[in-house]
Formats: sequence, C-alpha cells, structure tokens
Amino acid sequence: MAQVRVDTPSGGCLNARTGPGTSYGVYTCVSDGAALKPVVDSRGDWLELSSGRWVYRPYTTYGSTGVGGDTRRVDTPRGGCLNARTGPGTGYSSYACVNNGATLKPVVNSQGDWVQLSSGGWVYAPYTTTGSGGTGGTVILNPGQTGTPVRDVQLRLKSLGYYDGAIDSIYGPKTTNAVEEFQRAKGLMVDGIVGPQTRSALF
Repeated sequence: MAQVRVDTPSGGCLNARTGPGTSYGVYTCVSDGAALKPVVDSRGDWLELSSGRWVYRPYTTYGSTGVGGDTRRVDTPRGGCLNARTGPGTGYSSYACVNNGATLKPVVNSQGDWVQLSSGGWVYAPYTTTGSGGTGGTVILNPGQTGTPVRDVQLRLKSLGYYDGAIDSIYGPKTTNAVEEFQRAKGLMVDGIVGPQTRSALF
C-alpha cells in the first residue's frame, strides 16, 4: 500500500510535532526515508498522522511499501511516445520513449507532476492514465495516499459538487467522505476507496 515517507532536503530527520506548526513541541525526529503512519488530516503545509503527531508536508514524499502501487498507461495528447527520464523534470535525460497506450511499471513515488516507476524511471503524470491492472476489486487509490492521482480525484469530485475541501493532493477524511457520497449516489459499493468501478464512474 502506498504511503508517505520522510524526504528531507538535507537527508536529516524530520520533527514529528504535537501540533501543526514549529511553535508546537517536538515529540520525536523521524529518520530520512522512514515510512510514516497514515495521514488522517491536514492543515496548510502540515499533515496529521494516525499517531496524532504532525509533520511538515514539503519534507515528505509519496512512497510505497513495494506492493499495490497504482498502474498507469501512456496517454499522450498527440498519441506520441512518452519520455522516461532519470529524474522528475525535463532537465533530466531521457533514456527511453514508451509507446502510447503501453502499460507502465507500478508507481512508487511522486514529485509535483512527475511519478517514479518501480523501474526507477520518471514520467510526466498528466501524460498517463490510471488503469485497473486487471478485473474485480483492484485498488487504485486508498485513504492516506498523496500525490497527483489524488488531486485529480479531488478536482473531479469538486466539479461534480461532492467535495468542498482543499485541493491538497491528500486522501484525507474529507476526500474519503466525498468518495463515499459519490459511490452512494451512483449505486456503487460504499467503501471510500477509488477502485476501477469508482474511477470509471468518475472519469
């Protein structure tokens, strides 16, 4: 299951605080790269974890425990191939160009509009589409996840009138409630998870 990990600029530890701000006391300092507890709420640039502690969001990254990362397909505007790069941006070199419609490796990380695949390469997320990876109940997005795919769902739910929260790319309680309301209205299984059927109904 995808989750948030510590990713500090200097590689140092990240303070877990008793509240959403530097004026709150430090409970502990979490090592760089460590997996954090699931995100349950947010306030500005701060994330609240299920442990009740708060961390500074810009010093975290969307990661994965190694299974269940969302699977995407190439979907470029003009039908051309998509560059797979060595880093998250056009300033990084391209080492391959993946054909339009091809299935990509599972997503394990994200940074802005770029997603990192399990192969280590980075691709431009807006030129991809999320696929189910199969049939049945394959999960695409779970509460607690963050990143561009969550933002896309929030924007869609907001445009449909189900979501009135911030477009913060965090699958928190408000997003979960909005997904459940949408599922209820569409006669889908109400579980707060964006699986293939829910995503198909949304997009």
